[in-house]
Amino acid sequence: MNAKKGYYITLTAYVAILAYAVYYNIANGYSQAMFMCFVSAALMVVAPLAFKIMKWKPVYEIYTLTLVFIAIASLFGSSLRFYKLYIFWDKLAHTFSGVLGILFGYILFCSLKKVAFADKKDVPLLLIFVNAVNISIAALWEQYEYLCLLIADYDAINHYSSGVHDSMGDIGVCIIGGLIATLFIIQRYRSGKGNFITNIYEKFYNLNIKK
Repeated sequence: MNAKKGYYITLTAYVAILAYAVYYNIANGYSQAMFMCFVSAALMVVAPLAFKIMKWKPVYEIYTLTLVFIAIASLFGSSLRFYKLYIFWDKLAHTFSGVLGILFGYILFCSLKKVAFADKKDVPLLLIFVNAVNISIAALWEQYEYLCLLIADYDAINHYSSGVHDSMGDIGVCIIGGLIATLFIIQRYRSGKGNFITNIYEKFYNLNIKK
């Protein structure tokens, strides 16, 4: 299966689940979850829209990964109330976000250098950079949730029930997800062979950066 077909299959499944979420929330009178259905609908176009704005050629692997994360975090987590139904769901979402954070850091590092892959001498800096980017994203997200508490009294960080434990746990599992993804980058530079994580950037490079 090629990447484009895989993305459209994922998108079709996403839309079908979203339609069910709308029905489920109307039938049960879950007004907040119903509002999140609109958010989930808007978020599913984030990656294609960003590529269009930047005038990049599509990389369907990035589209698919982003959509899967949005499904976990917004569609299932909020629209289908998995955060309330399953105590582990929040940590699953943050772990997956760590993988995407590392991928974003890797794309950013190599894009700034305008190379398909970094020189071996730059690998130590690369590993520090991608993890710093990932941890920064995690910390900024927790700050956003804290602002929701301060401004709107919306307790997304479970402050009243867990104090700092929820935020620290979210950052912790994000780091763990990031370290797992980092192993794929290390493997790429040790073996010289691409893998799922690094191949995504190299495809992005060949389509959008390589002269």
